[in-house]
Amino acid sequence: MMNTLLLQKISHYYRSVLGRLPSSTATLDDDVIFFKILPKLPTKSLIRFKCVSKSFNSAISSPELIDLHLRHHYPSSSEHLITLAGDHRINCYNLHHPLPLSTPISTFTWSHPSSISVIGSSNGLLSVIVSKHGERNNNNNNNNHICFLNPTICVLHRQIRIPIPKYIVFGVGFGFDRQTLDHKLVIVYDDFFVKTQVTMVYSLNTKSWRKIQTQLYSDSIILKHIGVVINHNLVHWITWAPLLNKYKIGCFNLSINNWTYNLLLPGYYYDPTHKFYLLLGMGGLDGRLISYFWDQNKKQYDVWVMKEYRVQDSWFRLLTMPILSECDLMVPVFSRGGLDEILFAQRRSDKLRWYNTRDGKMSDAIVHGDPCLPNGKAYMCCPNHVDLPRGRRFRGIVNLGDCCCLM
Repeated sequence: MMNTLLLQKISHYYRSVLGRLPSSTATLDDDVIFFKILPKLPTKSLIRFKCVSKSFNSAISSPELIDLHLRHHYPSSSEHLITLAGDHRINCYNLHHPLPLSTPISTFTWSHPSSISVIGSSNGLLSVIVSKHGERNNNNNNNNHICFLNPTICVLHRQIRIPIPKYIVFGVGFGFDRQTLDHKLVIVYDDFFVKTQVTMVYSLNTKSWRKIQTQLYSDSIILKHIGVVINHNLVHWITWAPLLNKYKIGCFNLSINNWTYNLLLPGYYYDPTHKFYLLLGMGGLDGRLISYFWDQNKKQYDVWVMKEYRVQDSWFRLLTMPILSECDLMVPVFSRGGLDEILFAQRRSDKLRWYNTRDGKMSDAIVHGDPCLPNGKAYMCCPNHVDLPRGRRFRGIVNLGDCCCLM
């Protein structure tokens, strides 16, 4: 049983979170505290309790409690905004608390020269590709590393090398398998020597790669480098179908390690009379797939949402706004109130802007007093206390040789 002081602390947090406290506080058993109370605490409060005892540290770090905590808080009002502040730095800001400060919540800086490409986030973990300057553009995969980190608690995991040939373009996605409570990374590339497509999955639990026998549909080639994740485990890429002479969407399921669905874009796009309706990209908002287009004839920008997953007829046009050229592209990053407000990263002005879909009004998003978004890129990541295997607390500059590398 916990001591009186600890029970008082837990009681205080329990009241602040739920507004009430069971009358039998003094007789709360470990299961009630670990799996009823702790998952409801804010992330920072939960992290503090890890130092109470070994049993607390073990329980709070367990996949079961982490999953309970995520289910209770995600999506939460304290989502983090991940921005690329430079070629070799990641800054993490709190989107919903725009304090008049210029200091980010956390910063990861890699040793110069290096460049960073964000793969995505899943359950509070961020996956990035780190490479030397100039090498990323040349697709020299021998000099590229994938790194996993938790910006909430500033923990950096080992960096892994990409186990594919040097100058091969590949698709990559990062998600979470709820069945095994395992974060996974999937890489897809074309092996031109044997004329086949190769799919490989990396597991953070086993710290190993697995080659998948099934392939993406034979007439498809992955075009977009970063996969879009829906429902944690479904990774999607825009692909090209030569037989259709059009784009479509391929899906890989991380829970079964297999290619599953072949999805179509809005029917409006496939209409032969809309030759100048150009697909700009794909994303995810409010747990749904979205696609955005540029109509060259009408000089307008459209965002479509797939209301019902896998049903082509459920695509609906969420918004339309004037746009002069592709350079004015605004990338959807996040939504709140369902789809009432959309956060866009504006490429030309390097700004974050909120768009109200109800009245069509747009306003600047202020993040820690600074509305400017360097490089015009932004990524969302929910706060989480996940402690990565063999991870280490991060302070200062990360060198590519600092972390253990795994082939």
